[in-house]
Amino acid sequence: MAIESMEMSLIGSLLLSPDKVLAVAEVVKPTDFQDFRAQLAFGTIMTEWQGKRQVDLVSIAAKQPQIAAFLAGATSMACSPAALSHAHEIADGARMRRIKTGLTAATMNVDADAMLAEIMGLYQHEMRAGKKSPAIHDVLKRVDGIVKSNRKKGAVGFSTGMDFLEQLYTRYIPGHIWTIGGFTSVGKTAFMVQQIANLLTSGENPLILVVSTEMTEEQVVSRIIANITGVHSYRILNGKYHDAEEEDMVEIAKSTLAGANLAIYDDIYRLEEIETAFRKADLQGGVDVGFVDYVQNCRWPEAKSQYQEQSEIAKRFQSLAKDVRATVVCLSQVSNDVGRGNTDQLELKGAGEWAAVSDLGIILTRHKTEKYRLKCEVKKNRHGALGVAEFEYVREYTSIVSK
Repeated sequence: MAIESMEMSLIGSLLLSPDKVLAVAEVVKPTDFQDFRAQLAFGTIMTEWQGKRQVDLVSIAAKQPQIAAFLAGATSMACSPAALSHAHEIADGARMRRIKTGLTAATMNVDADAMLAEIMGLYQHEMRAGKKSPAIHDVLKRVDGIVKSNRKKGAVGFSTGMDFLEQLYTRYIPGHIWTIGGFTSVGKTAFMVQQIANLLTSGENPLILVVSTEMTEEQVVSRIIANITGVHSYRILNGKYHDAEEEDMVEIAKSTLAGANLAIYDDIYRLEEIETAFRKADLQGGVDVGFVDYVQNCRWPEAKSQYQEQSEIAKRFQSLAKDVRATVVCLSQVSNDVGRGNTDQLELKGAGEWAAVSDLGIILTRHKTEKYRLKCEVKKNRHGALGVAEFEYVREYTSIVSK
């Protein structure tokens, strides 16, 4: 059926069966119609329906007499059983037109990064928007689909490889956001590296993305290899091994990394660039766990203050985690109140939104005298229990194990 006929059929169906307005309104909006008469008719139907007034041919024609002939013709073409499918086709057609227009505009941008950012934004707003019905029976269907997938896989999400966190019902769950806070040099990056190494050696083969705002990609890789082998990253980067066995271990670890689904960025800082990296990975096969080290180095140029900047970044990262169905792990500095001992809450530097958006919030602290000891305290766990555990650095400070 031609789009013009489909639009008329849908309008006619709503005039004859106004009980279908609610279901159709969740799918299509007035601007999705190509025919201006259908736009006007649908907008008027929605206004009258929302005002709990009569919706039929006579009442709508009285409101919009200039399209009375169109409305009469629409009722003769009505096919109420097909109303919802027509609505989906009209909405999809409008989405494709917007995408075509957006792509045309994006390709005129001479800056390749800016062009990619526009395309990723287009993907987020058009390809994902309006795809999920909020009706409870539809939600339950999606839950059943997730349960079926998890049964096949054997578990929900991915294991952290840390018994302490597993006992608190904590795993890498799609759509969750973690915050790991601590002062400078307390061990946040080491904790992240341990998490990455656990994922890489778990046998589950997750897709991992790392945004490092402090270390270079070479340093990140050498730290991961050091964690796996026990050979310090300094000696790895300098090629100085104690013996051939150490060198062999490093080469084996490199082979493991070469076959891993791991992407590392060390040259992006702006919020839009980080969002683009995640969405690009999502388009190219998905991302399961993403790490950002650390969030106070991320930038949102529109911000007027650090508080506004960190508030926006926190909320956007939370949305990003849900958009790409990944666990996003954010490393953060802690607030000054934590340092003064004035609070026992999860308080991270820059904005209170970090605590608000966190599904899991961890604070790391070092022992005052025995620097190899690291306390890990779960201050917030939206889906599980709170707790405290002690870890210690082993093997030339290359890895962390629970005591």
